Amino acid sequence: MNYFRALPLILGWLVSGLYTPSEAKTGPEAELQQQLAHYINFPKSLQRTTHNSSVAIRFRVSTDNRIEHVEVVSQDQLLNQDLTQQLMGKKLSVSKSEQAMLHTVRLRFVQE
Repeated sequence: MNYFRALPLILGWLVSGLYTPSEAKTGPEAELQQQLAHYINFPKSLQRTTHNSSVAIRFRVSTDNRIEHVEVVSQDQLLNQDLTQQLMGKKLSVSKSEQAMLHTVRLRFVQE
């Protein structure tokens, strides 16, 4: 049986090989990566593929710490809709200074 997982990477952070917690940056960025990965399930639109896929996700965090204004950037509209639905309204633990900021995270889906 094939298992899949979402691997978060902050844009601009180049990684060779797979992401593991030991490779994560420390501080707020790494914490945000972990929180997002917790909410993402492998998208149905990618379950039939055998290759790895990456998407960029832009979002803001509201004053009550909920994810809002989600924009998924990929060529696959079903994937975009699926990830938007999975993330919209989910609660994150962020500082007040990170609320209302535009966050950009890259998710990489790999087959285990």
